[in-house]
Amino acid sequence: MCVADLTEGRKIMMYQNNAMKHILASHKAVTVSELALPLKNIMDGGFTFIDGMCFFKHMAGNVSKDGDMALIKSRFGDCSGFENSINRIHVDFYIEEEIIPQALALFDYMPHLWRGLNMPPAALVLGINISPEFGEQAHLSFYLSRVGEEVVDWQNIDSYQSAIMLRLV
Repeated sequence: MCVADLTEGRKIMMYQNNAMKHILASHKAVTVSELALPLKNIMDGGFTFIDGMCFFKHMAGNVSKDGDMALIKSRFGDCSGFENSINRIHVDFYIEEEIIPQALALFDYMPHLWRGLNMPPAALVLGINISPEFGEQAHLSFYLSRVGEEVVDWQNIDSYQSAIMLRLV
């Protein structure tokens, strides 16, 4: 399902599968002012560009400045797949309570921050799992939008079993 969001005069496209719709029906985001400090610090720490790819500064230590593009493409498929892998915040690693509301707030906070920095178009991905064994788990990731390098197939978003939401910013 596609949802158009007119935020700050700019159309934002958002896609979510049926599993995510069920989660959204029973969970609401906390306000940005209630966003857990460890999560807000990652966002507010900013972004950095390395070899034409963009990363959270907090995560950039996991990236070699002499990136071997052949190795990246063999392991991750392309630059977007690599960015999405490195730029993954596992919300449940940073907090123990209100994981889903915090993840939703993070998903709402990043586009405002991103646009305020006049960054290039990107795809923001939120994935949520709820299991009896592990409880609530959520991760947020992003990658720059590049032609032919889609990590999440938004046209077939309902084919994903886990709850997933994609926002193009």
